[in-house]
Amino acid sequence: MKSKIFPSVLFVLLCLATVPLSATTFVMVSDENLADGSPVVVEARVMAKENAPTSGRPSTDYQVEVEAVVKGNVPGSSLIVRTPGGVRPDGIGLKLWGIPEFRVGERVVLFLSPAPDGTFRIAHHLLGAFREVDWQGRKILARNLAGTHELALEGIDAPARGPRDRAAFLNWIRERSTGAKPAASYFLEISDDDVTSIHDQFTQFEDNQGRALRWPDFDSGATVRWRVSNANQPGLTLQQVIDAFRAGMQAWSGDNQSLVSYGYGSSQTTGLTGGLTNFDGTNAIAYEDPNNNNSFEAPFSCNGGGVLAIGGPWFNNQTHVFRGTTYRNIIGGDIITNAGLQCYFDRSGNRVTAAAELFAHELGHTLGFGHACGDDSSPSCGSSGTLNDALMRAFVHNDGRGARLGADDLTAIRTIYGNGVGNTPVPTAPTDLTAAALSSTTVELLWQDNADNETSYRIEQRTEGGGFVQIVNSLPANSEAFIVTGLTPLTLYDFRVRARNGGGNSGYSNIATLRTPSTLPDDPDFLTATALSPTAVQLTWEDFSNNETNFLVEARSPVSEYFQIASTGPNANSLVVGGLVSGRPYTFRVRATNGNGNSGYTNESSATPFDGINGPCTTANDTLCLLDDRFRVKVQWRNQFANGTNGIGSAQAPFAQDTSGIFTFFDPRNTELIVKAIDATGIGQGYWFFYGALSTVEYWITVTDTTDGSSNTYHNPPGELCGFADTQAFQGPASSPASGLRAFSLPLPEVDDVTSIASPVGTCVDGTETLCLFEDRFEVKVDWFNFRNGQTGTGKAVPGTTETGYFWFFGPENIELVLKVLDNTAAGNNFWVFYGALSDVVYDITVTDTVTGRSVSYNNEAENFCGNADTVGLLDEPLP
Repeated sequence: MKSKIFPSVLFVLLCLATVPLSATTFVMVSDENLADGSPVVVEARVMAKENAPTSGRPSTDYQVEVEAVVKGNVPGSSLIVRTPGGVRPDGIGLKLWGIPEFRVGERVVLFLSPAPDGTFRIAHHLLGAFREVDWQGRKILARNLAGTHELALEGIDAPARGPRDRAAFLNWIRERSTGAKPAASYFLEISDDDVTSIHDQFTQFEDNQGRALRWPDFDSGATVRWRVSNANQPGLTLQQVIDAFRAGMQAWSGDNQSLVSYGYGSSQTTGLTGGLTNFDGTNAIAYEDPNNNNSFEAPFSCNGGGVLAIGGPWFNNQTHVFRGTTYRNIIGGDIITNAGLQCYFDRSGNRVTAAAELFAHELGHTLGFGHACGDDSSPSCGSSGTLNDALMRAFVHNDGRGARLGADDLTAIRTIYGNGVGNTPVPTAPTDLTAAALSSTTVELLWQDNADNETSYRIEQRTEGGGFVQIVNSLPANSEAFIVTGLTPLTLYDFRVRARNGGGNSGYSNIATLRTPSTLPDDPDFLTATALSPTAVQLTWEDFSNNETNFLVEARSPVSEYFQIASTGPNANSLVVGGLVSGRPYTFRVRATNGNGNSGYTNESSATPFDGINGPCTTANDTLCLLDDRFRVKVQWRNQFANGTNGIGSAQAPFAQDTSGIFTFFDPRNTELIVKAIDATGIGQGYWFFYGALSTVEYWITVTDTTDGSSNTYHNPPGELCGFADTQAFQGPASSPASGLRAFSLPLPEVDDVTSIASPVGTCVDGTETLCLFEDRFEVKVDWFNFRNGQTGTGKAVPGTTETGYFWFFGPENIELVLKVLDNTAAGNNFWVFYGALSDVVYDITVTDTVTGRSVSYNNEAENFCGNADTVGLLDEPLP
């Protein structure tokens, strides 16, 4: 028996000689349609998995940490991806095969659609999920299509398929999302030897804890009762449905060597149509996706194919033991058919016979069985033999046989539900399986042999994101150990063992889990970058590995993505990088390498080679001077949304005092960045530097102390909207006598309003605590709370341009917050709201449109320096 984690879904194409009948059968969606039809594509890491807190259909929630947004927008860096099937809070579970399952820690690329409940759904189920895999030293993306079967439609070219080069595929998606039509040059050629596995025959499914699912009712001689919906199944009369379903039940109940007993209830029909939406205590087949709950991707079409039916068992949190193996209790089963099936029955030679095979196959899944052959987790069915003859193969036989069990189907029910009559008792399951790493590629398995009638042992293995496959077919009787070789370093593996004899397989042992150790170097860390000259930067880091052959140094700048700029020999912990451009900021990272691959990277660290400018700061279009011209601030940016175009920030000093200033990148009316410096030498703490972000493009801030030429460089990665507070920025002597922090009287800024306003004039009234933007249309207020001392207050408003304004909390010399509103009504029907933080206290911002009456609120949590970019913002329409 083999465990499969994918659903029972029937998919039929009538124009083919044989019709696949698979756990999930699909027509492959092209990458073009997948990319164009998915509002959101993200590169993410799975951080947690738990059952969704739902009271209806059980579902599973995956918390994923977004590492990169490839297409669209997401509300934050952490998302909840919800998939059907799982266990409800009341312990009721539903097993649906065909839905992707992920392991915590694995990296994935997901094609997503937002759901009304705030979670996200995977587009086309398993077709919208790719896992990152290491293959021959490169990162590739591959789907796990175990438990599925693909159909090709007559007259339609099948899309290209195969593993994809990760970087090339993601770049292709980004380009396509801009409207371009790039060539799909990211597919990789991988030989069959790299994907070949050994498979067993019939399959048994498991719950989400690795325990097989089984009906306990049969053990006491009970009959599990079924009903058919009294609604209309197009293409069949009610009597034809009753006859076909009876034939399907009898196929499983007619073997005198098993305990299986399926039959009709006191009433053959029911008006219940809960189906797979909610457990209603009635085992039934319902038609035409009765709850319209998106169980199917689309209605079935005889011209285009589609899903025919879905069947699955309900289970609870109770277990039972049968022949030494612990099973999770199946408590019910349901089957639903898809809309559009009338043409399937119309084109069948015998409607009842075709329906009987369809229903019997789905009933096999409700007993807990998967496929003997014909999908990506089982062997090929071939053209003849035991596997090809099975009812539970992945293809409809299309020969008029109807509901008839083959030899492999009989082996399944006699093994899992056998009554011990006429066959050899199966062995007792082994226990106490352990796995211990002998090397990065070798693991020793040990277990307890509890059987006295086994003829062999079989071992199965599962890697992250995959299903179990058989790796050892026949160990001798009485075996209690085996050494597994040829594994991949730093990979999580699950193992399980079972005994076998002429009566069939025993239950499985416990699952032993182990992550093979790495032969890669350990990650270096604590990288620092310091400018040495106009062309050189000194790098230092800590070496934590003892098996590296080199350290690789990479750099990025406003004119380039990361590239390898230098390398060292082993055991190095410093390097001078030369040949750099004067005044251009650089961000560095380092990793170790050896013959097995690369370690992870250090932290990033940035520095700017000296710009050759001497003397006090002089204000210029690209230069902001702070604190009596002591500190020179410059900004360079790189726009990742516009093919890496880059430029120099334009400096503005809108305040009469010189502690703060702003930078614009693309338009002098559009503030993108605010910076401030504070002289804290009066309290013995040197100089502090803060910045707050209003832009998610990549940029570098270089701050130079003109008294000694020392400088600090701050890097905002692409996509980030977080500010920073550096209270260790510069430790030099005070530039003027000071007592405590420098304080200034802060008059209104002296920046002209250059914005042309087309929107209606509002009714906002300027005040010390009210900021008015867009000719008094938008009213902004801020309330703050200092979590360090319990102090509360209201932000004091400082007008800026028509779109932009500022607030201070504790003193007028200390700007804490910048906010801007942009008019997007020409392209949509809304205004965008951005704010950037120079303070990590708690505060609440309320922005009200006095014309429409709409308002939005934003909360900054304690110790947070990240701002916000709300491109939904305020609709330009009155409240209903």
